[in-house]
Amino acid sequence: MISGHFFKLLRSVKPLVTAQVPVPTREPEADVSARKKPLALCIVSNPGTHDSRVLKQAASLVTGGYDVLVYARSASDVPDREVVDGIRFERLPMFDFDPPTTTSLRERAFELFGEEACGLRSLYMRVIGLKLSAEQLERALPAFKRRIKNCPSGTPERDAASEAFQRKRSEWQTAYQLYDSERRAAFPQLKFYLFTLNLMTYGLREKPSIIHSHDLYPLAIATCWAEENSAAVVFDAHELETARMPQLSDENASFVDRIERHLLKKTDGLITVSDGIARIYAGKFTNGTPLVIHNAPDLRQKNHDGPDIRSLAGIHPHTPLIAYTGNVGREGRGLHLVTEALRSLPEYHLAILGPRHAANDAWLMEKAAEHGVAERVHLLAPVAPHAVVMATRTADIGICPIQDASLSYRLSMPNKLFEMALSGIPLCVSDLPEMKRFVERNRLGVSMDQTDPSAIAAAIEHVYHNRAAYTPDAVAGASLMKNYSWAAQEKKLLRGYRAFKLNSLNN
Repeated sequence: MISGHFFKLLRSVKPLVTAQVPVPTREPEADVSARKKPLALCIVSNPGTHDSRVLKQAASLVTGGYDVLVYARSASDVPDREVVDGIRFERLPMFDFDPPTTTSLRERAFELFGEEACGLRSLYMRVIGLKLSAEQLERALPAFKRRIKNCPSGTPERDAASEAFQRKRSEWQTAYQLYDSERRAAFPQLKFYLFTLNLMTYGLREKPSIIHSHDLYPLAIATCWAEENSAAVVFDAHELETARMPQLSDENASFVDRIERHLLKKTDGLITVSDGIARIYAGKFTNGTPLVIHNAPDLRQKNHDGPDIRSLAGIHPHTPLIAYTGNVGREGRGLHLVTEALRSLPEYHLAILGPRHAANDAWLMEKAAEHGVAERVHLLAPVAPHAVVMATRTADIGICPIQDASLSYRLSMPNKLFEMALSGIPLCVSDLPEMKRFVERNRLGVSMDQTDPSAIAAAIEHVYHNRAAYTPDAVAGASLMKNYSWAAQEKKLLRGYRAFKLNSLNN
């Protein structure tokens, strides 16, 4: 049964927003006028605290002489405003469904979506209308309840008043359920508009030189602000937007593709994570060549000392140890198939180093228990990002069993691939084109049929017994560092920024 006080809660915790916090307080004008460096405004749809790509790029921009401001999504466990390593963060609600704004701003936000504006407006107004209808019914309930109290017990009048209250309550429940259903169905498309509207409501006070949009949601407002401030705008596609996981419906994928093509016409630079994804975007982005910035670890930070993965797992030095870094995820990450492969590898252990998520961890350990290998699967707490490479060096093998669950996964080059490669341990990776090419070109290990536990087990055994052949020597290690470390990516990023700015001036 839905509580009669639901909409009081709804007004304090907005729909589909996990944490609602006050809008950050602005800095004094004097602080802004004192800044001389060009401002790089980065916009990200998460809190920005654990997104290593966002943090590394922002740090590189600081190194490159930029003043860096990050607009990020608010969350209950992080401050609204903070400065970390010279990077300023301002966090605010990005997906508030009904922010306190004006009609003119709402219409201006719709206009940024070109031919999709009419459809988005109709969708938004329908959902808002359902919300208002349900709220109106909720406000009427107290009056019906008072009528019951004003009638003597056991009288026909009280029975009639009670029946009227129940009918009105049922109407409200039906209205709310319809609103909630429509809101959730519309959110995959409306979130683009909501993101834009909330940022437009918050506003932009400082004049940026370049605006860096992480993901597609911020790109509409980024192009708007770039035009108003004669700034360059950069779209950083962390993955293939139309093929994200979980997979979009055909209708929503088509919508995202249309939005993306519309906004890329106004974009001065495009960055992405792999050559395969860059080739796809080259067909959509007409203002230059997509720039590939790999998700490589930054090994220049000090204080690499710390516990290693073997010690953390409590594994004997001579016991074969397979390492995996990052989130467990579910079927798309493929770790459940690795636990099944362990059935035929009775001496091997699997250590998973990364963020812990209770539900996903429980799911994986249940799979491991089904295969009788739970005691050989070790879930380890994360270490600092700069310490991952050193921590994994005591493993015998690194594994990356990502499944071919979407085109974005198929063409991915994930953080873990570079973390384990630069740690110097040999690799077993999925038979997917980008990862396979990287591993074989650099003689770092083998690719495997990631869908077959027997093939995974065979690949692990082969690499373990031929570790020397797949372990980079000094020359190969230096080549990896030269081409794939974050220091190498930073140089490409800063060169790219200069080119993007020139592109914006020419356009």
